[in-house]
This record gives sequence, C-alpha cells and structure tokens, in this order.
Amino acid sequence: MFKRKKEKKKHHIPSRINIFFFLVFLMFSILILSLGVIQILEGDSHQERLANQAANIVTQSVPRGIIFDRNNNVIVGNSSERAITFTRSSSATRAR
Repeated sequence: MFKRKKEKKKHHIPSRINIFFFLVFLMFSILILSLGVIQILEGDSHQERLANQAANIVTQSVPRGIIFDRNNNVIVGNSSERAITFTRSSSATRAR
C-alpha cells in the first residue's frame, strides 16, 4: 500500500565539533600572532638586552678527585681541566 521512500542519511557534523574546531583554530591563530609580535616587533629590544648582559670570564683550575683501584694504585690522577659554567646575574629578569 504505502511505500516508504528511502531516506538518504545526511552526513552531518554536530555543531559542538564545529565550535571545538573553531576554538582550536582561534587559539592557534592567537599563538602564531603573539609569536610573530615577539619575533618581529620586539626582536630588536630582546637582542639589545642579550647584548647588554655581561659575560664574566673566570679562569680557575677545576679540582678533580684521584681514583684508586682496590690495590691502592692510582687509576686516574688529578690534572687541571677547563670547565664552562653559567650563572644567571642578579640583574637579569626571569621570564614569566
């Protein structure tokens, strides 16, 4: 008697997913924009701050321990070597 027409299923993405994708896109756009501002607009001032930081070169001997084996023979002696260390100056500001 009554013939039902076959309804085609629509492939519909729920609006919640569309909102989620829009928010992710918006956050990445804000991130890229802020990185561009830091790199392009504020880059010169950051370069100047980096150049103004003082580098102190201190030459000292670095003591090393003497290593003995079980028979009290010296395996590794004590010789002076150069070492590089970095200490943040008190005038440098920390990134937040």
